[in-house]
Order: sequence, then structure tokens, then C-alpha cells
Amino acid sequence: MSKPLISVLIPAYNEEKFITEALDSIVATKYPNLEILVVNDGSSDNTADIVANYPLDIKLYHQENQGIPKTRNRLLDLMTGDIFTFLDADDRWTPYKFDVQLPLLDNAEMVFGKSYWTVLDPEHEVSLLLSAGLYRRSVIAKTGYFDENLPIGEDVDWVYRAREANCKIVNHHNLIHIYRRHGGNITHDDAHVRKVSFKVIQMSIARRRKANLPPLKNLLANYIETPSDEELLANCSNKA
Repeated sequence: MSKPLISVLIPAYNEEKFITEALDSIVATKYPNLEILVVNDGSSDNTADIVANYPLDIKLYHQENQGIPKTRNRLLDLMTGDIFTFLDADDRWTPYKFDVQLPLLDNAEMVFGKSYWTVLDPEHEVSLLLSAGLYRRSVIAKTGYFDENLPIGEDVDWVYRAREANCKIVNHHNLIHIYRRHGGNITHDDAHVRKVSFKVIQMSIARRRKANLPPLKNLLANYIETPSDEELLANCSNKA
């Protein structure tokens, strides 16, 4: 069975401490047809050198620092796959990401698994992070690009717009994405995060009212049954 090309989009800014782990987690998926793109967003450390010397076919691009929304948009312009995903350079995936998510995409435009903090504790779950998802290119025509006026929260805003456009979104219970918490997180300022999150919700409500759309249903209640994490990990071990 043919494996479709999947574009892996990595925005990177001063992530020399973590980006090797991110790339290692891509390798661990053992998916045979990946296009890996990294946009170095004006890093002042060794991020770009680490990527350039990593033993994997990676397309590396450079730009002056422009922030995460503009970097994500540039990655969307650069990709060639009809299926894509994001991986932030300080995070990592579980090895069965594509094993479980690609089949679900047969009947969806966006698929989301779970994200936990580095502590791998279900009590530290984070909802709807881009790196926990897999997407069809067709979504972009419906949602548009990321809002470059948002310093953070551009990812949540993008998902809200996908829901407003009636994109078919499915969720599953498997852990897909390990979200690293550290002092350099752009979301480290909790008060600022709450302020921007409230703004993103207000923007979504305003759009829905203007378009006379019904209230949003609870997206997180729409789960698809999949094998357990333990079973998926065992299958990955058997592929080794």
C-alpha cells in the first residue's frame, strides 16, 4: 500500500537544547515518506547548525525573526504534501503518531490526539495543540492562514476557524504529543495567555454572530475509538 507524502512543519527559534529530541522523535515514527521542513526564525544559538548536520533529509530555511504565526504561514507556503502536521522544535511525538492518525484522516480533514506535559501525566493534559494533529491541505482553503496579529493563540484561533468552516474534525484518546514546559516557552506568562485566549474566544464568537452560525458544540466529545497506547507501542516495537 502506498504511503502518501506527509509534510512535517517545524518552526524553530533558539531551540538548540531540544531540537535534536524533536527530530529523533520524527525518525522514531519510521514513516517512510516524509517531507521535513524547518524554518529557522532568526535563532542566535546553534539551532540551524544542529539541523543542518542532523543525519536526515531536512529542508532548512532561514529568516530574520518574525514570530511564530508568520513562521507557520511560511511553512504552509513551502510544503508540497497534501497532508501535513506541525512539530514545535522543543516538543516531541510518540512513535505511533502516523500509525494511528493517518487511517483516521480517511474520513476527516483534521485529526487530534492528546498532548501531555513532559511529565507524561494525564493530569497535565493540554487540548488541541497543533503538534498533536494531522491535517489535509484542503483545510487551508477553508480556514485561511494563521492570524499574524496574534502573538500567541494563533493555533487555537486557526482551529476555531476550521470548526466555523465545518471542517470534519475527529479526536482520539491516544497520547501523540509531548509538550515541553520550560522557561523559554512563549506561553510561560500565564496572565498573558489567559488574556489572549479570551480575545481568541471573543473573535470566534463575533465571527459566528456575524455569519449567523449556531453555537459551537463540544469538539472534545467527538472521539473515535482506537487501540490503546500500549498496543500501539507494541506494534511499533515489532516494526523495529
